[in-house]
Amino acid sequence: MMGFYINKEFKNYIEENGLLDKVGHVIVALSGGADSVCLLELLKRLREEDAKGFELSAVHINHGIRKESDEEEVFVKNICEKFGVPCQVKKLDVPGYAKEKGLGVEEAARALRYEALNEEAAHIYEKKSRESGQERDRDVRIALAHHRDDQAETVLFNLFRGSELKGLSGMRPKNGIYIRPLLFATKEDILSYVKERGLSFVTDESNYDVTYSRNRIRHNILPEADKVHGKSAEKIAETAERLAAASDYIENETAKAFEAVVRDENGSLSADKKEIAKLHPFMQQSVLYEMICKAGGHKKDITHKHAGDLLKLMNNRNGGQISLPYGLTGYCDQSSISVKRAEPVSRSVARNIRFSIFLRKDLDGIPDSRYTKWLDYDKIGRQPEVRTRRPGDYIFFEDDKGNLHKKRLKDYFIEEKISRSERDQIPLVADGDHILWIVGHRISAAVKISDETKEVLIVSAEEADK
Repeated sequence: MMGFYINKEFKNYIEENGLLDKVGHVIVALSGGADSVCLLELLKRLREEDAKGFELSAVHINHGIRKESDEEEVFVKNICEKFGVPCQVKKLDVPGYAKEKGLGVEEAARALRYEALNEEAAHIYEKKSRESGQERDRDVRIALAHHRDDQAETVLFNLFRGSELKGLSGMRPKNGIYIRPLLFATKEDILSYVKERGLSFVTDESNYDVTYSRNRIRHNILPEADKVHGKSAEKIAETAERLAAASDYIENETAKAFEAVVRDENGSLSADKKEIAKLHPFMQQSVLYEMICKAGGHKKDITHKHAGDLLKLMNNRNGGQISLPYGLTGYCDQSSISVKRAEPVSRSVARNIRFSIFLRKDLDGIPDSRYTKWLDYDKIGRQPEVRTRRPGDYIFFEDDKGNLHKKRLKDYFIEEKISRSERDQIPLVADGDHILWIVGHRISAAVKISDETKEVLIVSAEEADK
């Protein structure tokens, strides 16, 4: 019987991957679909039949996108009541957030969803810490209902967009506080299980909308792949497991090589070119990639193409320098290759102007000043940097209806008839490629103060002493 098979494999998969080791509370991300309902019921059975000592709760995310969202919320509350499982509902304004951040609906929904789940996990963690009177070590997990077919879709999606090896490894059974206990099962397995167990679930019609990339992979590409080789999703998922092992090995070897050849010198990461050259070509690029990531503080928006550019610079006899993400600069001389960290935000940049950036929570009125600007700190993705222009820069404008429109900085300069020589001298306060403030001109509409603003970033520019 499918029920026996799934239940047995579910337990085995959890044990093999240590998904519930030292775990005191599991939060199920419950959409109400067949996958998450199956996951909730299996965890409930595991806790009861095997006397596992973890508490179980659910979180339902109401994205506020579809008209069925409220009906699905009611369904989830009812099924949790039937199972005797506490349920928290998080209502999100995905369309509003997408507009505010200039994101697609899918991307905005994912960002808000994980933020809400993390908040719930933190809340439970803090509650347990207060109850016990001491810190509790990693005892809260968020269970996601991704299955083997989802894994295949993820691998193909990453392959088509040109992912690194880690992306081709797909989703891991365990990633921080997130666990995926159903990665062993196919969608067909899950549907058979819920039918056999008489479990009700809702169907999200948007899952069949092939205007979404993942849905096109699911409904168009994978069925065609099955015609080439049966059970294609299963084979792709198996390949992802092997790639995950290879990725882990390479990551460990890269860490060893990085430790051996890279040194931190006065705010920059440097390595002897001869030592880098001794490494395997793939490892050379991997070490340079880590140099960029560590200098920048994180890996978002940094790719192996940037590392490849740095490697080309290293192999160039003439040396030189290149611009890298987050205001980083790669330098190469006769003996070494370096990545210099971005300067602190408070600095002198062109035309003897000094900047000071700080937070302020008490709002007394927005100043009408050309050289002092207030920005909505909650809308800024990372620590701003002060620099001059570079390719790819853009700024947001707002139309009469309140809609945001992205414009290239180059186009703005042309429209304002700012000369080429002057463009290179205008200081910019930037969040990546997003220009927050063109000093002496305008701020980006995406970060202007609103009634909802909680924290303000005050940026002031003063004439420095000559």
